[in-house]
Amino acid sequence: MAQGARKHLACRELGLTLRTFERWIRDGEVKADGRPGAQRPAPSNRLSEPERAEMLRVVHEPRCAALPPTQIVPRLADAGQYLASESTVYRLLRQAGELTHRGRAKAPVPRAIPRQCASGPHELWSWDISDLPGPVSGRYRFLYLVLDVYSRKLVAHEGHTQESADCAVAVIEQACARECIETPLILHQDHGRPMQASTRVAKLDALGIHRSYSRPGVSDDNPYSESLFRTVKDRPHDPGGVRKPRGGAPLDACLRARVQHRAQAPQSQVREPRRAPRGERCRDLQAAQGGLRTGPIEASRALEQRHP
Repeated sequence: MAQGARKHLACRELGLTLRTFERWIRDGEVKADGRPGAQRPAPSNRLSEPERAEMLRVVHEPRCAALPPTQIVPRLADAGQYLASESTVYRLLRQAGELTHRGRAKAPVPRAIPRQCASGPHELWSWDISDLPGPVSGRYRFLYLVLDVYSRKLVAHEGHTQESADCAVAVIEQACARECIETPLILHQDHGRPMQASTRVAKLDALGIHRSYSRPGVSDDNPYSESLFRTVKDRPHDPGGVRKPRGGAPLDACLRARVQHRAQAPQSQVREPRRAPRGERCRDLQAAQGGLRTGPIEASRALEQRHP
């Protein structure tokens, strides 16, 4: 504006209104911000000091010590007593430094999201256990599934009548022997009881397998195994051996039929992981492409073209 620009046009370029600019400028100088030191009148419905002390005393009582304000105020109202609103109680607790975890239960601890990356087969496995309806109502079978995250290959799958650490150790040990695992890999899992058993932890350490756990109560941290269980259970056109056994068929035969049926489905019709022989030939394909590192989808398409 010192060079002749109009005031309202300059304010428009700066994203300000003319009234704001005039409020900031007094006698050609920028006026200091008066908001921090402004004298604001107290609200007429503000709690007095005795009322604030009474509210904090009630909050400290044993009947309210483990409750949040959203439960304290309704319970006091049921007893015919109203001292303050929920927002006021929250504000009083915040000012007193007491707006923290209330009660004797352990406070929740923030946990970092587990992040693992696989650039080739047999680098990252995901496994889990799921219960399946048995031939008799009220009795369940347990499906153990081990999946290679990169190639989506079913490394191992077995059905057992119980969920135990011994069965889990046997499944993992057989999978490592079948796939000839020599280099260390990462095994991702949840916080189930068989996953944290001391015998299984000792066996994984002996096999040179690094353990990776999902966050407690968060099933999304192990999505590959969970989606695979959903595929096995809820595909309407799959054989009905697991959900509704036909003629008392053995559990292992039913599981094998479902897994093979899912693996043989066309990739264009199935978005879930599929059992393909590309797990063993991914490295050969990368070497043939001049060391170019491809992802699972690109490797699958290339193998399907080479091995129709």
